[in-house]
This record gives sequence, structure tokens and C-alpha cells, in this order.
Amino acid sequence: MIKSILARIWDFIKRRYVVSALILIVAIVIYGLIFGGQKQDVQSIEVKKGTITQEVEVTGKVASAQELSLAFEKSGRVINVKRDVGERVSAGESLVILDQSDLLAQLAQAKASVAAEQATLDQLISGSRPEEIRIKETAVSQASQDLQNIYKSLLQTLEGAYLNANDAVRKQTSGMFSNEENSDVQLIFSTYAQEKIDAPKLRYASTLELNSWRIELDDLYTNSSTESLNLALTKAETHLIVIKNFVNRISDAVTYSNGLSETTLNTYKTNLTTARSKVNSALTSVSTAQQTISSKELALQAAQDALTLSRAGSTKEQIDSQKARVEAATANVMSVESQLDKTVLRAPISGVITKQDAKVGQIVSPNIQMVGIIAEDKYQIDVNIPEIDISKVALGNSVSITLDAIPRETFMGKVISIDPAETVIDGAVNFKVKIAFEKADPRVKSGFTANLTIITLVKENVLYLPQFAILQNDQGIFVKKIDGSNLVQTVITTGIKGRDGSVEILSGVNEGDKVANVGLKTAN
Repeated sequence: MIKSILARIWDFIKRRYVVSALILIVAIVIYGLIFGGQKQDVQSIEVKKGTITQEVEVTGKVASAQELSLAFEKSGRVINVKRDVGERVSAGESLVILDQSDLLAQLAQAKASVAAEQATLDQLISGSRPEEIRIKETAVSQASQDLQNIYKSLLQTLEGAYLNANDAVRKQTSGMFSNEENSDVQLIFSTYAQEKIDAPKLRYASTLELNSWRIELDDLYTNSSTESLNLALTKAETHLIVIKNFVNRISDAVTYSNGLSETTLNTYKTNLTTARSKVNSALTSVSTAQQTISSKELALQAAQDALTLSRAGSTKEQIDSQKARVEAATANVMSVESQLDKTVLRAPISGVITKQDAKVGQIVSPNIQMVGIIAEDKYQIDVNIPEIDISKVALGNSVSITLDAIPRETFMGKVISIDPAETVIDGAVNFKVKIAFEKADPRVKSGFTANLTIITLVKENVLYLPQFAILQNDQGIFVKKIDGSNLVQTVITTGIKGRDGSVEILSGVNEGDKVANVGLKTAN
């Protein structure tokens, strides 16, 4: 009885397991029929080209500042740039200096004129004593002797100028022409057509000038009067101009020559450099002699005038007239000093240089902004940037600014100063950076907290992918590139990271390639 009951129970259990197994098998078959022929979809992301903006985000404090733009009132050539961008300056400190040589000479002359006019006035007022008259007579005699000494040495000066010119033409260009002293003189080498024509003509003209000059100098040895010497000096300058034109033209002919050996060409160029130097030396000596004679003649005339006044005595009208001359000479000094002051660009306030466009040797025009300076009566932002980011930041970087005290508004600025030395804050290395507002806003106050986004780099037309499509492991940085139905692990090289999470792709994939959207960057 009991055995019968147990047998029935066991048969029931076996039938239950068989049914369950059949149900499981049927379910697996149905799932395979429905889903077995389908592949799991992979979400893809396309490699695109576009613009990536690299930024550094920091927080700073608003501080007081003032910005000025400085320009010259007159044109000139820059000879000294004393301060550069980022440097601090004091009020009144010179920043850029223009060439002052001409004005300094004018100032010296103007001051000398004041001294001379004042001395004349003093003499007129005090009257002349016999010993003073004798002193002025001696001054006239000395000035006259000085002038005569110049004329005595003038013939030697002219002879030296002639020898230099003659050497430049007949020695240094020797061998470059055939029939050198004749009207049918010709170049012996090929060059441009115009130089081929001009050089021989000027060579013959130089020969005529030298011949004429030699005759004039020979005549001076028998007739060296002041008038003949002055005339010879004037003619010497005319001769030298013709010869200088010849040297310049034959230099052009050699420069554009063809067919000359390198040795011959170098010899010609060396000789022409010597010729040019000799002609310039001759011109300088003639010009110096002319200026010296003019100066001595003026000195003699001034001495004679002073002697005349001493002998004649002074009237009230003469004294009043002389006072007016002193005032005019003094005003001239003040005018030149004013012009000199305009050749120096000075800092009107203490502050930091934010712009420096002046360069040594540059010719500047009036009213063109050359220097910018920022001081403490406007506002700027002081911020500490960690060492990991400071290398990205440069002077002039644009900055997007939000202020806790003025919510929902964005201000723009730029980087105007980066301290070269580090600042350690809580054990971390930082660098102090100053940010200037592009536009003043009366709502901005010193001490406001400023949230800054410094735009450090903008790269256009570059390949990029979102950060979450890029993977990284011990072997490097890669993406899973979609190749048909396969995912290919592809190593890539990345560049900068943009503010929207985009990452520049330097190599590994091309525009239009598709990669798997693998989610956020992991360290698998």
C-alpha cells in the first residue's frame, strides 16, 4: 500500500520536471527565433571639424586701476624704448624717447644767443670803458686771424679733396673701361642696357670735371684771394657731385653685371667701396670747410658789431632794442625746450604698461597711440593662477568675467600683467595675473569677487570628438572606430580640450569617421 503511494508520487514529480524542461526549451527556441538574427545596435559619433576654445577658469578680486593711452605730439624717430609691457612705472618717468640731436643743437645755439644778447645788453647799460674797447678790438683781431687761418688751410683741403676724387675715378675704376680718358669710353663687361649707356657717359664727364678742377687748383697757387678761394670751394662741391653720381652708376653696372668671374667681381666691388668712401670723404671735407668759414665770418661780424657799439656808446633806444633781443632769444630757448619735451613720452601716473608699440628706429606720427598704462583709479582684477595652467596664459588673452555682486551679466577683459615670480599659497605654487576690464562700469567696485574664464587658445578648422567618446588605458589613448560591423580599437593623438568637452584630434582618425559612443572617459 505504502509502496504504491510512493510510486505514484515519484511519477508525478518526474512528469512536472519534464514539463518544466519542455517549457524552458520552447522559450529558448522562441527567443532565438525572434532575437537571434539581430545584432545589438552601437551608438556612433562622427569625427567632425570645427573650432575648439581652450580656457582657464579661476576666481579673483576686483582692484582699483586706471588705463591711459599715450601718444607723441610730433613725429620723429624712436631712439630709446625704456619700458615694456608688464613693467611698472612711476609718474613722470620717461617711457619712449625720440631723436633729439637736432633740437639739442638748436637749444645750445639758442642758449648761446641768449648769453650773447644779454652780454651786449649789460655792456650797453654799463657803458664801455677804454679797456673794454681794447678787449673788443682784440676779439675782432682774433676773429679775423681765425678766419684767415681757415683760408690759409683751404687750398690744402681742396687739394686733398681733389686727390681723393681723382683716386676714386682713375684708380679705383681702372680696368673697367676701355678708352678711359676719351669721349668714346666704353664698359668692358656686360650689364643692364641703361647702366651700359650711363656709366661711360658719367666716366667721361668725371674726366672733364677732374681736368677742370686741376686747372682751378693750379690757378689758386698764384691767386689765392678770399674771393677765389670761396669760388673754388663752391666749384669743388659741383665737381664732387658729378663724380659721386658716376661712382653710384658704375656700382649699379657692376651689381647687374654678367660674365665676370667671381674674383673680378669681388675686386670691382671692393674698389668701388673704396671709391665711394673717398668721394664721401672729399664731400665732407668741403662741406666742413664751408661751415667753418661761415661760422668764423659770423664770429668776426659779431666781434666787429660789439666793437662798434662800444665805441659809439649807448642810447635809450639801443638799450630797449637790446632788451627786446634778449627776450626774443629767451623765448626761443623756451620754444626749443618745449619741443624737446615733446620728444619724450612720460608716464602721467604711476602704474603698469599695458601696451608698447614703439620700436627703436621706428618713425612715429603724431597722435598715434604708442603706449598704454593702467593705474589704480580705475578697476582691474587680481587673480592667482596655478602653475599647471599658467603656461597657457599670455598677455592680451581675452577674459570672460562674471561678478557675484552683479549676477546674470558677463563682462569682458584682457590679461595685462603676469608676474614672472611664483607665489606660494597654502603650499601650492601660483602666479599673480592682472586682468583689465575692456569697458568701465560704474557698478563695479573694489573687492568684488570675480569669476574668470580666460580664453587662452582658439583653434579653428580642427578635428574633434567629445571627451566621452575617448578611452584611455595603460597603452595610451584610443577610440573604438566603427568599420562596417566591427569595432576597431584605434590609437589617437589628442591636442587641446575645449570648454564644451570637445577634444582636438591630431592623428588616428579622419573627418567623417565614426566611433562608438563609449560613455565617459575611463581608465580601463
